[in-house]
Amino acid sequence: MEREEFGGGHLGKVRQQVSPGAASHCSSYSNPMMQNTATIDIAPTLFQARVLSLPLEWDLLLDGGRGGGKTYAAILEVFRRAERWGAQSRTLITRRTQGALSELEHELLSIFRLRYGTAARHNANEHVFRLPNGAYVELRNLEAHKDLLPLQGKSFDCIVAEEVGQYADLSMFDFLRGCLRSASGVPCRFIMTANPGGPGHAAIAKRFIFGRPAWAPVTDPVSGRTYVRCPSKLTDNPRLPEEYGAQLAAIAKVDPGLAQAWIDGDWTAVAGDYFGGVFDEARNVVAPPDPADRPFSQPLNWAIRYSCDWGTTAPAVVLFAAISPGAEVSGTFMPKGSFFIFDEVHTAYPEDLNRGTRAPVSEVAADILEALAQWGIPPRRASGILDCAQFASQASDQAAVSDLFRQEGVHFWPSVKGRRTARLPKLRELMQAAGDGTRPGLFVSARCTYFLNTVPYLGRSQRNPEDCQTDGPDHALDAASYLVSTEPPRLIRRVI
Repeated sequence: MEREEFGGGHLGKVRQQVSPGAASHCSSYSNPMMQNTATIDIAPTLFQARVLSLPLEWDLLLDGGRGGGKTYAAILEVFRRAERWGAQSRTLITRRTQGALSELEHELLSIFRLRYGTAARHNANEHVFRLPNGAYVELRNLEAHKDLLPLQGKSFDCIVAEEVGQYADLSMFDFLRGCLRSASGVPCRFIMTANPGGPGHAAIAKRFIFGRPAWAPVTDPVSGRTYVRCPSKLTDNPRLPEEYGAQLAAIAKVDPGLAQAWIDGDWTAVAGDYFGGVFDEARNVVAPPDPADRPFSQPLNWAIRYSCDWGTTAPAVVLFAAISPGAEVSGTFMPKGSFFIFDEVHTAYPEDLNRGTRAPVSEVAADILEALAQWGIPPRRASGILDCAQFASQASDQAAVSDLFRQEGVHFWPSVKGRRTARLPKLRELMQAAGDGTRPGLFVSARCTYFLNTVPYLGRSQRNPEDCQTDGPDHALDAASYLVSTEPPRLIRRVI
């Protein structure tokens, strides 16, 4: 295992006058001779030095609040590799948008020019740096899987994936790992940076954050590689101006959870901005009842529904709900008309909540019937609701999904037609009403981990603020919206 102490050598010695814009978060603005210049100090902070002291073959997740120095820690690693391995060093850096990538590219250009002068060649069209010792650094914007195609056949010993929380689907980075290899024996390293919040919040938290100790080697369950989670917060970066911290602190007056996430890097504090303020774990989440107690059998006027958002490449999600007659479950009173989501079935990969296993209808149908049996609910007592689009055949030689379910003994009514934005207001209203003791609310069992790991963290759509983001794991959301907005024509409540 190779470990390298970091903080000496050229780092800490490279200082030169550059424009303030090129050194925004890593500069010391003190130059009495020139009004429009600043001095860059690329010596690592204590957080960055700790990151760079870790064994070189371990992957890194640089997570936490805003302004903690995550990106600059990754830049210092790129700089170190270029210095140490020269022509054997090949690095790829990615961001989602070209604009964000250009900002980082400009910063790298400043640092490389400080160290190497004009001998550091920069191809702005290809977004490639070639350093005088032969080191190679390439930047790419990755928005979708198709953007991986130009990278096929390329090899990099270091890949830096910036701001991965902006992606709902982390599988793109698992495919990107196919480019992580070195024929010259240079230790390979995959680095990701991420803030709490965003489309990828739930997937990152589940796979890399929750239950994983900080600064300790852990095995990534997907890649099998060893990684270390390196959290940072605002106070870990003494180079930031005080007014930046004051700006983040001001957010606490509007959204305390978001401020806590941005300042302290708390992954448990942030909720998606779509359901922020209406979904509260303390009000909406209840202890899971024991299926063996048959909690919905007495009284018999609990109405039982299950709803399905169908998918193959994307996961299929089935939610089971009981509509309260005005009764108590698990110590929580639910006013008449309240929806209690007490169980779920889904086909998402455990480490990627937005990717389906392609399970067939027969498998999902069997899971539905098994879940009903576990709770002692005869299938005829429950009413199923399925996206109305699944009642139409997708091809002349294919049966509709609803017909395939019926062949397996699972019957559905079609959901109400129309856009999702027409169904979401009622869902939000039920969420907000939970816990007041008088109005019908939406309650969720703690056993419904897929729902709880996705729905509360969904953000608003940038195109339509009345809707949730459409590229995130919104499948449980759709199933829940079918539940509360569709009234099946007939409910058979008699236990057979």
